[in-house]
Amino acid sequence: MEVLDCGVLEPPEGADQLIAAAVSVSGPVAMWATSTELADPPRVNHQAVSRLAEPVPVVLASYADSTTPLSCVPAAVPVTFPFIEEFSDGSFLVVGARCHFRSSGPENNALVIDRDGRVTREGCLGDGIQHLVVAPDDTVWTGYFDEGVFGNRGWGTGSGTREPLGSDGIVAWSRDLGRRWGAGLSIIADVYALNVGDDEVWACPYPDFPLLHIQSGHSRLIPTRNVDGPLGLVVSGNRVGLIGSYDDPLRWVTGRIEGDRFVETGRGRLAIDVAPGRWSAVSCRGSRAHLFDGPRWYTVEL
Repeated sequence: MEVLDCGVLEPPEGADQLIAAAVSVSGPVAMWATSTELADPPRVNHQAVSRLAEPVPVVLASYADSTTPLSCVPAAVPVTFPFIEEFSDGSFLVVGARCHFRSSGPENNALVIDRDGRVTREGCLGDGIQHLVVAPDDTVWTGYFDEGVFGNRGWGTGSGTREPLGSDGIVAWSRDLGRRWGAGLSIIADVYALNVGDDEVWACPYPDFPLLHIQSGHSRLIPTRNVDGPLGLVVSGNRVGLIGSYDDPLRWVTGRIEGDRFVETGRGRLAIDVAPGRWSAVSCRGSRAHLFDGPRWYTVEL
């Protein structure tokens, strides 16, 4: 596993708090603000709010393959614990990890924001989002943690509630935020790692951490052994690499897929001098994983 320290993402002028980062098809994107309220929101009845009463001014930055912002878009975002992604036309997708289902209906936690900073569409992608990736064809892929799968915050928790939108564990959405596909596998309780390539998707879900391969609407499971809590997943042909574990965010395991078996070929630790307690953001696309320790950006190539 080859590691490259790509440097530190530079903040745009007037906003120095990194709220969210990812690597889109076009390169790194990040959300910056002057405060951390979106990432550390107030609590009501011991529960962090999913949407603020007033939107917070932010700057959405695109970096291409650099650490210097190529373009900066001022906007205002109300959703907390946000993810950021980018569509092929340069519009941004901002999605809050949490949302409620109330008597009035679902709380919108997805915003499409154009290059002028205007919200052009809102929708609900469900509660408990752990991964957000936009594919090259602008399909939006979401992976959910356990509360998004089984229900919380008014989803699937009693009479008059709605089945969680993340009950399938992995869901595909259209550019217009309409649901297109769900994994439909009862074995998914929590999606630990998600990789979106050009025409296929891979995942590693809890509890048994098999490899899940999705292509053309079909899925198959490949069991693994001695894999626990991976944070990232890279794939090239029949070769697979898993990054991170419960105890060590730098651990890696590699192997080959032979039929319906995963055959381990190696283990080690990523050659990174300073290990974070947990990566602040992980984006996996094909054979490459992008790891963020705050604004510091690393790539790992299989």
